[in-house]
Amino acid sequence: MTDTVKFDPGMGEFVVDFNEFINNLYSQMMSFRTIHQKRARFKLYSSKINRYIKNNLSFYLGCLLWAYYLANENKNNPKQIVGNVFSSLTEEQINDYDYLIQVNFLENYLENYERDVLYYCGQKFQIPEIWKNILSLYTEFLELNKGFIKTKTTEDIRLPEKLQNIKFDFDIKEKIEEAINKKDPALLCEELGDVLLQVVFHAEMENEKNVFSVDEVTDGICKKLIERHPHVFGEVKINGVGDVLNNWDT
Repeated sequence: MTDTVKFDPGMGEFVVDFNEFINNLYSQMMSFRTIHQKRARFKLYSSKINRYIKNNLSFYLGCLLWAYYLANENKNNPKQIVGNVFSSLTEEQINDYDYLIQVNFLENYLENYERDVLYYCGQKFQIPEIWKNILSLYTEFLELNKGFIKTKTTEDIRLPEKLQNIKFDFDIKEKIEEAINKKDPALLCEELGDVLLQVVFHAEMENEKNVFSVDEVTDGICKKLIERHPHVFGEVKINGVGDVLNNWDT
């Protein structure tokens, strides 16, 4: 087994900032004497809280999809995993490091987040089911792999049952690139239709569960494009590509 693939299950550096940020924010709020000061501080940072939550959930989802890809793409030819810092730890060491601490922190925080948004911002907010589903699936993923100390090859990756039953077409990107490079509009039309099918299919599944609709999907990407291109849709002035990239990241 000479082939290697990179897999970093994370669990540390990406979400520690969130834990520290939340703890620091609430410590600051508790130091204020009046409720007006506390509400003003929470409102000031509410968008950042929301962004941190979404970033962490996106990381969890990306981790799950990459693990799914590695486990299924290499079934007949397992590959050595590199980049998993936890594989060098002993069971005693991993027991000292609670690999569920970050997801448990986020899960506990989300239980109070709806209440805090209502109390400090005066707005009703409901945690989307998809947030809960991602968090639940990633927690199960961590538990199944027991901290990843024994995850040495792609054959060692254990997937949640729900994830095992999902079918992804991971070569769709390559197919679209091929159609573009060939300058074949008929083929490109076909491949884009495959992408659209996935979008409509999964959106309809969620719509039937009253989670979200395809309209919300399209509305979300439109808002993202507008927010991340203030030089096009707003009055922001830019001095080059660097400014565009900075606007995209903010």
